[in-house]
Amino acid sequence: MINNSQMRFSMNAIKYMQILEDLKEQIELGGLAPGDMLPSENSLSANYGVSRMSARKALLLLSEKGYIYSVPGKGYFVNEPRYNKHILYFDETDFIKRYVENIKLHQVDIITAPEDVAAELGLARSKKVILIKNILFNEDEVPIAIDTKYLPYDRGQPNIEDEIGYATFPEIITNQVSLFSVKKELKIWPEISDKELNKILGLKESCPLLVIEQKCISKDDKPIAWGLMHIKKDYGRLFAVSAL
Repeated sequence: MINNSQMRFSMNAIKYMQILEDLKEQIELGGLAPGDMLPSENSLSANYGVSRMSARKALLLLSEKGYIYSVPGKGYFVNEPRYNKHILYFDETDFIKRYVENIKLHQVDIITAPEDVAAELGLARSKKVILIKNILFNEDEVPIAIDTKYLPYDRGQPNIEDEIGYATFPEIITNQVSLFSVKKELKIWPEISDKELNKILGLKESCPLLVIEQKCISKDDKPIAWGLMHIKKDYGRLFAVSAL
C-alpha cells in the first residue's frame, strides 16, 4: 500500500521533470534568450506546487546539460548556444570493427625512451619504455594503418612478447587503473608518409596519412600510455557533432 509521503515524493519527482522540460522548451523555442535570467527556486516552487529541492534539482539538471549557468548570489541564466562547438568521437575499437580484418604484431620491445616519447610520458631519457607496434590490414590483406604505443616499463613486468598481442588503450591500462579515473587526450593532424611508413604500409610513394595521437592520463595527471596511429587517407574519417 502506498502511503501519503510516498505519493508526495512521486508527485515531486514528476513535477521536477515537468519544470525541466518546460524551461528546456522555452529556451529551445526562443522564449528564453541567451543571457535571460530564469525564475528563482522560490518562484518555480510556488508556480509548480513543489518543494524548493525539486525546483533546484530541475535547474541543476538543466545546468549539467549546458542550457543554463549559475551566478552565485544572483541566479541562473540562459547559456549561449554551442552549435559551433563540436564533440569529436574517435574509438579504436570502432575503427577496428569497421575497417580491420587482421592485425599483425610488427614489433614489441623494451627500449630506452626516445626524447619525444620521454617528454610525452614525463620520463627521464634514461628510462625504459615498452614499444608495441602493430600493422592493421583490411579484408584484402592490404595494410591500412600502423599503430604504435609506448608504455612506461617497470622492472619485473612479465615477458611482453608472450603477454601482449594487439590491445586498445583501455585494454592495456585497465589492469593498472580504473577507466573511470582516466582521461584521454586526442590530437589529430595530416602528415606525409616517410620511407619507413611507405615500406610498412606498402606505399610506392609518399602520400597523405591521418595521424591520431592518444595519451592516457591518470587522475593525478600522470601519463600512463602514449601512442600514434598512422592511417591511410581512404580510411581516415572522423565524426563530430555539435555540443549542446
